Amino acid sequence: MNDYIVPEKNRIKLGKYLKDKREINGFGLNQLAIKVDVVSSLLSRLENGKVLKINPFLLKKIAEGLRIDYKELYKIVGYLNEEDFEKNKYEEKLKEMEKQLKECNEKLTIQNNNNNGHIIIGNGNNIKKIYGNTELAKELNELDDKQKEKVLKFINEYIK
Repeated sequence: MNDYIVPEKNRIKLGKYLKDKREINGFGLNQLAIKVDVVSSLLSRLENGKVLKINPFLLKKIAEGLRIDYKELYKIVGYLNEEDFEKNKYEEKLKEMEKQLKECNEKLTIQNNNNNGHIIIGNGNNIKKIYGNTELAKELNELDDKQKEKVLKFINEYIK
């Protein structure tokens, strides 16, 4: 069974990445080993690309000690691919858009303009139209249909 066997080029890339991050954080090999409760010889072998099977839990533990996102390490060794990151990126973008919409709702009155499909945002004398070429619309175009539906549902709830 090939569970957790990492190709040599990925092991070397991981080793360089770990060593760079360790040095940036100002840790010696022994300091990091103590911090993450792993023997220093294992860390040394990881940094030199000598560990054939790399346990994802070990990577997560090391990432926490280096104060980096463990998913970066998973990506390097091949446990996650770019598609997994894209999905996560859009989820984060969706959360940020929801936060911005909530802030907007707290500050402004939102009305639906049924004549031309635009959303009119404003209060009293300060009204501006939000057209389809805005940043929000551009960001919506980057989302998949399910994510778009979620954002538009959120907007419609605030319009009502």
